[in-house]
Amino acid sequence: MITAAEYSISSQLWIQFKGVAVTFVWSGVVAFISYKIVDMIIGLRVPEEEEREGLDVTIARRGRVPDVRVPPGNSGAPRRPFFLPAFCQTTR
Repeated sequence: MITAAEYSISSQLWIQFKGVAVTFVWSGVVAFISYKIVDMIIGLRVPEEEEREGLDVTIARRGRVPDVRVPPGNSGAPRRPFFLPAFCQTTR
């Protein structure tokens, strides 16, 4: 027989807390096992020499991005934003 104490807020809160704790532990264990399986199959890090050389060179097969220099006196910004039509612009 079910008693009134089993329907109290504190007992329901305790049941919910246990459910959250079990879910948290389950997710952590499954994530750790998945991590270890992927690490054993394909590895999760690049070799140290590729890391030293630079991942943009070894993975993307491209060199360093060149520095963009703006001439003095020029902010580099267009006079009118390209995403607004001319009638939305304020004239100066």
